[in-house]
Amino acid sequence: AHTRYTGDGVTVAILDTAQSVSNPLTSSSMAGPGVDLVGGGSTAEIPANGIDDDGDGLIDECVQHGTHVAGLVHLAAPNARILAIRVLEEDGKGESFTIAKGILRAIRAGAKVINLSFSMQHDSRVIERALEDAVAAGVVVIAAAGNGGLACVEFPAYRPEVLAVASVDDTLVRSDFSSYGVEIGLSAPGRNALSTFGGAAWARWTGTSFAAPLVAGGAALLFEKYPGLTQAQAMNA
Repeated sequence: AHTRYTGDGVTVAILDTAQSVSNPLTSSSMAGPGVDLVGGGSTAEIPANGIDDDGDGLIDECVQHGTHVAGLVHLAAPNARILAIRVLEEDGKGESFTIAKGILRAIRAGAKVINLSFSMQHDSRVIERALEDAVAAGVVVIAAAGNGGLACVEFPAYRPEVLAVASVDDTLVRSDFSSYGVEIGLSAPGRNALSTFGGAAWARWTGTSFAAPLVAGGAALLFEKYPGLTQAQAMNA
């Protein structure tokens, strides 16, 4: 596909944890320093705080999550512009209002694709309203189905405004951790995904979080090929 289309001219917003905007692989694709909606910083690249904020015995376990996701978008669409929007703190937790603000910020910035590599156990009306605004603006929203391994796609992936992505292994069989159900729009590889990690490192990570950005990158290729595509046409395609 990259001999014809690379995502050129398309902006993909990644709403996630802090993201490295200086990684050698992705730095040229970053749309500026990004946005920090959690701490109000001037860049989306925030160092780990070294604190177990959520009390689960793990320290900053998701601090590289956003960077890993960004690398996968870049690998799928190497010339797409990546807009880093920090809506989750280092342990992967966040607030609905902040996430909704991130969606609206991405819309205003002209993103055609929004990647949400996280899931929630409960619905959020404020996020639903932001997703409706994204659809009205012609934006395709991609979301990870969840890692419960059950026939229960999590929020916001199951929403009709969102394209839900499940994970498959290298045999193209559903990953045992991947949520599944009729709400799934597409599947993509999500086990042991190799991508950027930190300022200049690589790592493997497993989850539907890493299947979703491959689909987001694919959507960027689609919008480059068909720049006049509507949101509904892109979702159907």
